[in-house]
Amino acid sequence: NLSVFLADPHVCANPEMKRWLYTQGEFDRRIAEILAMDPLPRNVVCFGDIALWKGWCEDYEASLPGFKRITDAGIELYLTMGNHDKRQVFLKYYPSYAKSSPVPGRIVSVVDLGTCDLILLDSLKEGAPEEGTDNAVDGTIDRAQWDWLKAECMKRTRPFLCGAHHPPSEVTLEADGKRQQGVLSFLRQAPFFRGWIQGHDHAWKTDFIRKNW
Repeated sequence: NLSVFLADPHVCANPEMKRWLYTQGEFDRRIAEILAMDPLPRNVVCFGDIALWKGWCEDYEASLPGFKRITDAGIELYLTMGNHDKRQVFLKYYPSYAKSSPVPGRIVSVVDLGTCDLILLDSLKEGAPEEGTDNAVDGTIDRAQWDWLKAECMKRTRPFLCGAHHPPSEVTLEADGKRQQGVLSFLRQAPFFRGWIQGHDHAWKTDFIRKNW
């Protein structure tokens, strides 16, 4: 049942961003902490913002050795997109996610956490796909992902969590552009839904927040 959740490593290797290069050392230290665990976790899940700000190639390339140490240790690795990531740039370095995602064009996973499951969504609202361009700060779930999620949740037969980079209150449904307050409203109708996990806030919150329920 042991899994490790990470979020917002913001790995920086772009020489033009010298003041942020310290994030590489922080990332490496967290990887070392995970590999020092006894027993080792079954899964490592990262809730997005792998790149520093604008999805630069250098940042994803710099993240590869650390995450490879995780998979070389026999630990399952699951990544998704945050508002500072770029899907197509990410896939140049992590091409397997294009094949493993159940939703084409999005970085989505279903993670076996032992006694429950985690549906890991892609909430990136991308601007231009090229590196070095800005994205929206808030998130979105496109129509294809939303339709898949509704079907997936209703066929679950044991407890499950949902997760994404963004909190549900910041997620819109791309098809109509309206703030999609229906995410949690829908999920709580699924008999086995037990909670939402997110990154984005840069804070580990240990209290249970009943928001928009």
